[in-house]
Amino acid sequence: MSVSGLLARALGATLLAAAAATPSFSQLTSPPVPSAPGAEPDRRVVLDVRRGDWQLVIDQVRTSRPGAHAPRHGYRVLRRREGEEEAKVLWEEATTGRVHAFLREDGLVFLDPVGDSTRFILPDGRVLPYPLPGFATDVEPHGYTDLSVNAGGRVHFLEDLVLVTRSAGIGRAQIAWLKVDLARAEIGPYHRILEVENPADQRDGRCAMVDGPVLHVKKRLVWVNEGFRSDYKYDEVDPEWRDRRLRVWDLEAARFVDPTALDEKCLAGAEGPVIAFLGAKDDRRVDPEFALWALPRLGRTADRKHFPALARLLAELPGYSTVWEGGRSVDATKRLRSAYLEALAAINAR
Repeated sequence: MSVSGLLARALGATLLAAAAATPSFSQLTSPPVPSAPGAEPDRRVVLDVRRGDWQLVIDQVRTSRPGAHAPRHGYRVLRRREGEEEAKVLWEEATTGRVHAFLREDGLVFLDPVGDSTRFILPDGRVLPYPLPGFATDVEPHGYTDLSVNAGGRVHFLEDLVLVTRSAGIGRAQIAWLKVDLARAEIGPYHRILEVENPADQRDGRCAMVDGPVLHVKKRLVWVNEGFRSDYKYDEVDPEWRDRRLRVWDLEAARFVDPTALDEKCLAGAEGPVIAFLGAKDDRRVDPEFALWALPRLGRTADRKHFPALARLLAELPGYSTVWEGGRSVDATKRLRSAYLEALAAINAR
C-alpha cells in the first residue's frame, strides 16, 4: 500500500475510534469533592486528580496577612471514592511550604507533608509513616527524608510497584523502588536503583533525575533522564548523565541494560499497554525518545488489532517534536512521523 493510502486508512481508523470513544455528557460530568464541615469559601484547589474510582484533592487558604514575606497557607488533603457523599480529610497543615500527594488507582496515597515525615495512607485509612531512606553510603542519617518535589522529586505508581525519584540533599539524586502490601499494611524493602552524589556540581544529580512518565513493561522500567539542556559548559557535566536519553532498568538483574540491544521480544505480549502509554495524557506528554525506541519493535510484534490505536496516535502528534542531543534541542518531527508510518506499514503488511 502506498504512503498516501496508508495515511488515508490511518485517518479513517482514527475517526472511527474517536467516534466510538467520545463520552456522553453524563460521562463528562462528575460530582465535585464535597466540602468538609466548616470549609472556608475562599479555599483554592491546587490539586485535583482522579485515578480509577478515587479522587484526591489538595486545597489551600491563605492564613498569613497580605504582603507577608513568607506567605503561609492552611492545606487540606482530601480523598473520596466514587459513590461516597463525603470526602475524608487525610491531612491538615498550616505552612509556608507546599504539601504534596500522589494517588494510585486503588486509593493508595503517598503524602509528603512539610512539618512531618512522608507516609503512605492505605485505602482503608490506615497510615504507614515512611521517612524516605538516605544513601546506602551514609554513615549517619543525612537528614533528608522527604521527597523534595520542588527539586524534581516524584512518586510513580506502576501497577504494584512504587518508584521514588528525588533529590536527597545538595548535589544528590536517588532513584529507588518498593512495594506496599495493602493486606498486611506493610512496606517492602527499599531497592536503590541509582544514587548520584556530587556536592561540588549539583548539575550531575539533576541530570540523572527521571523526567516525565515511566513505563513498566515485562519486569523492566523505562524512562528518560533529565539531561543537561544547554550546550553552555555541557562538557563539564558528567558524561554518564548529561545526555538526555532512554534508560532501562532490569528489575530481575538489578542493573541498567542498553535499550538498543533489546529486540521486539521485550514488548511482545504487552503491545496494548505500551501503545496506551505512548498516548497517555494524564501526566506530561510522553517524550519522543520512547516512541522512537518502541515503534520499530511494535512494528515487528504488534498485530492488526493495534493498527487503529497507533493510527490515532499518529494523527494526534503535535506539530513540532524535539529531542536533545549534545545539550541542544533538535527537531525530531519527521523522524517521529516516519517511525509511526513504518510501524503501521509493517503491521499492515502482515
